[in-house]
Amino acid sequence: MKILTGRQPKPRRILLYGIHGWGKSTWAAHAPSPLFLNIEDGLGDIDCAKTEQLKDFPSVIGALMWLGENEHSYSTVVIDTLDWLEQLIFKAVAAEAKVESIEKIGYGKGYKLAVQKWQYLLDGLNYLRQARNMTIVLLAHAKIDTFENPEGERYDRYEPDLHELASSLIQEWVDELLFA
Repeated sequence: MKILTGRQPKPRRILLYGIHGWGKSTWAAHAPSPLFLNIEDGLGDIDCAKTEQLKDFPSVIGALMWLGENEHSYSTVVIDTLDWLEQLIFKAVAAEAKVESIEKIGYGKGYKLAVQKWQYLLDGLNYLRQARNMTIVLLAHAKIDTFENPEGERYDRYEPDLHELASSLIQEWVDELLFA
């Protein structure tokens, strides 16, 4: 067994979520050498490197594979946005199950299958972080959700606009969870 002491810095994994129009993408454009995976198609007024709009989950995975396999000068990958990506994941899960929507899979099984795709995506991002020394910035919109407080009254709070299974997985994975 090898024991490590002191700091062991690695590129950061960041999730920034907030209300639409608050400047999440503009903020991410100031990261070191960012490449945006353009899912939402809202980057027209931002001077940044971006992919064409990625309209399906295999295209997103293909972009990550390109970053992992090719020489490039990008040191940050930005996914803009997770909630739009989630819709692509839901469509992929439904297509694989040969149903028209993830809801048709029944008993919440579709959302559990979606978590497998999220994990596959996070594994790809981990590879970029470890093998290519890339910072990961994930952007998402916020929603207001009611929190059932076991110690008092329930209250409303902002949450990433994702299914609860995906949101939990991603929030545990990131190093910084930021709200704008």
